[in-house]
Amino acid sequence: MKKFGLSLFIAASLYGCDSDTAEATYTLDSTEWNLTEYGWLPDSKLPPDLLPKTSYKLQFIEGESNVSGTIDCNSFESSYTATESNISIEYIAPTEKLCPYATSASEAELEQYNDQNSFVVLALSTIDSYSLESNELYVISVGGQYLRFVSNSSD
Repeated sequence: MKKFGLSLFIAASLYGCDSDTAEATYTLDSTEWNLTEYGWLPDSKLPPDLLPKTSYKLQFIEGESNVSGTIDCNSFESSYTATESNISIEYIAPTEKLCPYATSASEAELEQYNDQNSFVVLALSTIDSYSLESNELYVISVGGQYLRFVSNSSD
């Protein structure tokens, strides 16, 4: 199901999609974005769902060209530039606190946790394109990674 939805999203992004329905307008600025899904394009090796009790957020600061976010319990701030289809985040260097998930994880779980964190940081560091679709922000990296964020203000 995720594979079909992502493929449909990509096709709509590449070829354009107009809608006559009135929906809320979402922008990068002043919206808190929560990561809900991540994977590879083409969607052949989808990693498992986000680990429970982990959280990844982005917030682009209006008018300041700054972005802040969290990689689980660690935070980062950076500058960014954006066009209609591209975001470039200057440098992502999250703090290095020991997060609650890591303190109670087995060795195998800790490896999966570290892989998940690295995946997200790498994808955000190498953004090739992005698209806003309703209350969803899709980020595609140069290496074929995708991240799906949902607006914190969505119902």
